[in-house]
Amino acid sequence: MLNLGHFSDAWKTAAVILILKPKKDPTQPENYRSISLLPFLSKITEKIIHNRLMQHLKNHDIIIHEQHGFIPNLYTSHQFIPSGEIHQNRILQRTKYWCGIPGYLKSL
Repeated sequence: MLNLGHFSDAWKTAAVILILKPKKDPTQPENYRSISLLPFLSKITEKIIHNRLMQHLKNHDIIIHEQHGFIPNLYTSHQFIPSGEIHQNRILQRTKYWCGIPGYLKSL
């Protein structure tokens, strides 16, 4: 599959299961989480490709220092520490700046 550069359509089809969030009204659609279950061969292939891609990015020093999402042992929440320092410096300097964290509160 990797040599051919072809990913079977059957491996792209997921079974979607809805799970009710704890203590939520089952009559409201927004109270459900969806989970997509892919065939195991798809997951194995995805992992192989991911590992090879990450190794290539590391070997060629392509990933920037500030990148934290989707990097092993780094978390997007780690970015709040430098952001907090920037915020504190701006307050001390009495300068304005904008900071946006789209989707953060919804993810909690």
